[in-house]
Amino acid sequence: MLSNFKEKMKRDLKLCYQELEQAHKVVEQFQKALLQASQKKKTMEILKEREEKRHYDRIAYQERIFMDEVASSLFQQKERS
Repeated sequence: MLSNFKEKMKRDLKLCYQELEQAHKVVEQFQKALLQASQKKKTMEILKEREEKRHYDRIAYQERIFMDEVASSLFQQKERS
């Protein structure tokens, strides 16, 4: 009877270890997926920041051109007066 109990406990323990190993594999897969998603998110954030910078640089350039035109126009008006 004790030997049956020991054998059952060994089988149960072996099954628990197999389940634990399988759970570790699942966790590893989720960790890899999370890492890939994090890297993709970071890449997208960097691309977004670059695009925003380009956008603001274009606006600043257009504003400088406009202000130069205003200054030039004012200068020409002063010269005529």
